[in-house]
Amino acid sequence: MSSKPISDGITGPVLALILALVTPLRSVADEGDPPGRVARVNLLEGSGAMQAAGAGAWRTDLLNRPLTGGDKLMIDGASRAEVHVGSTAIRIAAQTSLQFLDLSNRSERLGLSSGSLNLRVRALDADETVEIDTPSVAVTVLAPGEYRIDVDSPKQVVTVGVIDGATEVTARTQGYQLEAQQQGSFVGDLALTVSFADLSAADALDTWATLRDAHDDPLYAADRAPREATGYEDLNDDYGTWQETTDFGPVWVPEVPVGWMPYQVGRWLWLAPWGWTWQDAAPWGFAPFHYGRWIAVGETWAWSPGDLAVRPVYAPALVAWINAHGRVGWIPLGAGEVYRVPYRASAAYVDALNAAATRNRDGSSVSNWKVPGAVAMLPVTVFRAGRFTSGHIAHFDTRGVEPRTATAAPPGPPSGGGASYERAKTNGVEPVQHPARPVPPGRQPPPEKPDTL
Repeated sequence: MSSKPISDGITGPVLALILALVTPLRSVADEGDPPGRVARVNLLEGSGAMQAAGAGAWRTDLLNRPLTGGDKLMIDGASRAEVHVGSTAIRIAAQTSLQFLDLSNRSERLGLSSGSLNLRVRALDADETVEIDTPSVAVTVLAPGEYRIDVDSPKQVVTVGVIDGATEVTARTQGYQLEAQQQGSFVGDLALTVSFADLSAADALDTWATLRDAHDDPLYAADRAPREATGYEDLNDDYGTWQETTDFGPVWVPEVPVGWMPYQVGRWLWLAPWGWTWQDAAPWGFAPFHYGRWIAVGETWAWSPGDLAVRPVYAPALVAWINAHGRVGWIPLGAGEVYRVPYRASAAYVDALNAAATRNRDGSSVSNWKVPGAVAMLPVTVFRAGRFTSGHIAHFDTRGVEPRTATAAPPGPPSGGGASYERAKTNGVEPVQHPARPVPPGRQPPPEKPDTL
């Protein structure tokens, strides 16, 4: 990454460089808040593409791109992918079409049009719903565990298997409960033929899922960061080390080149409903840029997840914004510093998003301001175009200049629909052809022996 210091004659009085610790815009009703969690493709072996809700084009830049309600994901032939929503892992086989119908604070609803997925649910609160809708049945997860779902669209066959846990399968007017090591087959559309059997033997997708769990489980068991922080699974020994500190508790130190700075190797995308969103270029670059705070320790940067007892809330980028002389700038927030959202949100949402911050809660301190190179700047044209920052970043020389708090906002959305513009919607999302989940008159357990109803 090429970078150079600049000051352009900017001194204290001209620091109309406005440090944008933005005053939140509070909505009247909390239901208008952005979702508190997102999905993320953390591993893609082969090729795939996503289509944002309301957008016509399919995109292949999946690494560290947040996925939210209405977004579609297609995994090509001879490929496979792993997606995380918090601690939930979705392993997707080749030739699979998946849509995120709803990702909200307490609901995870997926639409599986065709193909296969292995679903690992590590935690499920009493008021939380995890559901997979298919063309003929809706599958509701009843307990943490591992589940297998296959949709053969040409043959109109949906197969639901419970490796571990329990699930309810709703077929229009009837519900069937499946327990561990049971499997149900649902054939047809309006008139379903339903049969039950013992779980089929593990195939290549299930075996791969087991290997992935063996890789991720030790990190989740260590309790170093909130498990529901999407992307946490990549903060392992492959990319960095965890260290214990007196002031901040556990922190993660990435293995990066000398001179590396957070929020400087990647690009900015405009994604509804949040607005400007950071997409990092590192394979581990999701959780540390959407949760927690960055701490400079000497010449080393460390990521602090904050209070582990607090349920994490996704943020597009935990930075303070700077504007000056045709450039857009930003600086990573330090430990405990309050993020003032530059998008519409309620007071309750803002409080929840900052709940893990415990120090400097008045928001007047920007501890990373004095770290050489921490303040990054881009030309407005580069920023708005969603280009990668490599070769374009400039650093503001903060020596002798004190920041001041202001209520300026980052730039508005790109005009005319640039490369980074997504016309995503959170309401009125066009669904895939999945039926709305019906309410069955009662739950029916499968028979002890295979049978046809």
